[in-house]
Amino acid sequence: MKKTVKFIALALAFCMLAVSLCACGGSGKIMMTFADKSLTVNTYELMLSRMKGTLATYGYEVGSESFWKTVISPDGTTYDDYFSTSVLEQASRYVIAEYLFDRCGLVLTEEREKLVDDLMALCVKRAGSKTALNSELKSFGANYDILRELYLLETKIDMLKDHLYGEDGELISDEVKQEYLEEKYVAFGQIYLASYYYLIDTDRFGDHVYYTDDKHKHIAYDKENGSTQTDEYGKTIKDIFGEDEYFTEDGKIAYDKKNGKIGYLLDDKGEYVTEPHDDKTLGELYDKAHVYAEACDGDIDSFLEHAEIYDEMSGKGEALYLYAEEHYYGLQSEAYEYLDDITKALGDMEVGECKVIESDYGYHVICKYEMPEKAYEDEDQKDVFEGFMEDLIADLFADECAKYESQITIVPEAYESARKMSEVGSNKLY
Repeated sequence: MKKTVKFIALALAFCMLAVSLCACGGSGKIMMTFADKSLTVNTYELMLSRMKGTLATYGYEVGSESFWKTVISPDGTTYDDYFSTSVLEQASRYVIAEYLFDRCGLVLTEEREKLVDDLMALCVKRAGSKTALNSELKSFGANYDILRELYLLETKIDMLKDHLYGEDGELISDEVKQEYLEEKYVAFGQIYLASYYYLIDTDRFGDHVYYTDDKHKHIAYDKENGSTQTDEYGKTIKDIFGEDEYFTEDGKIAYDKKNGKIGYLLDDKGEYVTEPHDDKTLGELYDKAHVYAEACDGDIDSFLEHAEIYDEMSGKGEALYLYAEEHYYGLQSEAYEYLDDITKALGDMEVGECKVIESDYGYHVICKYEMPEKAYEDEDQKDVFEGFMEDLIADLFADECAKYESQITIVPEAYESARKMSEVGSNKLY
């Protein structure tokens, strides 16, 4: 299960003051202030362009005017409003973070500043010249100096987070991590009854092929009971991998069926080839799924027993995890819609309760589990928890910044002069 991009709506409560300020150093109009820190229209537009580039990377139609005008909530909020507001909140955190950086007594080191300058040098090299880079950045509301200032600010924010939470979250207690785990994730097991079956790979004699591994790189031969053969030229017959073939006495391939694995047929792209079950089989699977769910409901041990004996695709009831909140916003991949169905169902279930979720892939008999301690350290679930610590730190940092949000001042004239996300360029590089 792939980890997906999460866009979560967040409210803003800023104090709007009709004060006109100008930024020094030619950086543009000041749009946002907090204490002695500020952020300009240009920096805000650069941040907008980044988000737009990210959306483009994930398949959003950022070049479509109708996309930006699409209304996504009853209050009339459009995609343009939503994503622009999301960046506005990020900008507020940046201003607050710069203030906290100073308050914590942190100092931007020469080493860190050199890393930023090295990065800027790479940007110039990639563009071809500083003039060419400025030309690219223009559509993002920025130039060389504005981009460098943003990189320096983000370096300060990284240093601040390390100071508050540790480089890898080591300053965060296990209790906080567990609380976040239980708040943001759900644990469950499943008995998966697929609506399709895998085609098995066969050899030239029509027998099932056995491999030494799942990647089909070596054939598993029974070398003790089989023997090699030679061709008409006296050369030992080789398989497609260039290894000696072993044959039985009747001339067929001698497979090690005890230690080898049956190989499923792969297509040219290395994907498993499947065929859908007929209606009769689907009906039987439907009945079986509901029998399992009823028999196991409220009894995790019974569920594990059924998962153990049913099919290897069920993972023998091993713990699986999903992000507990709706992690698709508006647009989503149809391939993963069923994960949202499972997530929503688990949210209403008690530990031990079982339900059947139907999808295009078959029937999922799911059972809700108690969240284990330190599940985020589960080596078998690295993909699911890949961003766990990063997300936890981001949430803790957002909570810290939220303490000061009411003191943020937005300059109305400057904010109104800023372009919306639909109007800036799509920035995937800077």
